[in-house]
Amino acid sequence: LILEKIFNTKWWDYSKSRLQFQGYVRFSHLFLFGLSGVVSIKFVNPFISSLLHMIPDKILLIAGLMIGMIVIFDSICCIAAVFKLKQSLQTKRFVGYAQRISKNLGNALTGYVEKRIEKAYPNVKEATVTGGSTGPFSIVWGLGCVFLTLFLYKYKDKNDRYIFLYGTILGGAYEYICSIFTELVFGTVFWDYSKIPFNLGGRINLLFCFFWGIAAVVWLKILYPIFSGWIERIPVKCGKLLIKISIVFMVWNMILSAAALYRYNDRLAHPTPANRLEQRLDERFPDERMHRIYPNAKRGR
Repeated sequence: LILEKIFNTKWWDYSKSRLQFQGYVRFSHLFLFGLSGVVSIKFVNPFISSLLHMIPDKILLIAGLMIGMIVIFDSICCIAAVFKLKQSLQTKRFVGYAQRISKNLGNALTGYVEKRIEKAYPNVKEATVTGGSTGPFSIVWGLGCVFLTLFLYKYKDKNDRYIFLYGTILGGAYEYICSIFTELVFGTVFWDYSKIPFNLGGRINLLFCFFWGIAAVVWLKILYPIFSGWIERIPVKCGKLLIKISIVFMVWNMILSAAALYRYNDRLAHPTPANRLEQRLDERFPDERMHRIYPNAKRGR
């Protein structure tokens, strides 16, 4: 009723349905609201609350502020679009844009970045790459194991089904965040699950979330105790030295991978290197080599 009074538009009409009231509500929806309330309060809310307690307060605060800003921005876009709907045909494009923003959280975060990329590189349509490093290391999976260990290690003695459930949810959330972060930073889609059933914005899908759950069980119940036993046998001084060497190596690997990927995409619009660094990257990481590293890469011409 409020929406109809404010926007002078009837947003839904159940007048042709049975057990309805003035076309605004109907019994089947009221029943679903009641059922959803019971499920939320009895099951969903306690489970989500237990997960939130595992997240540090500072990270939770930052994430809450970011999500709040996105929701406010999305609401403003939608309201502005509806108010201007009858003013001009051009506004229809804005409505479509607002709808695309509200489609999922990832699109809301990356829409602005995509426009910036299109403006800076008008000849580049899109680059889709699967992978995470120019070396034989997966940063996403490596950090994922660290993430699962930090949050789930204290539950390692619980039943496997609990670890599987927590791993499924946390792994899916982690992969979703990684997808948004890498797209914002590199302007590149590293994986796309849009053709796989039960996906969310192409960033995660239910099947791979289950794989995260399985990985959590295997890691905490089998692999981590074995690796931990091996690590404990290494002398302290030697162990510290190995850690420092590994950190330096992986940081260099990530920097080199980021630079190679950036130049790989930039070559579409600027094939001629502008400095010695770009020239060196072109020599060491030409398109042929990048195609071998990322065989599923699709770049717009």
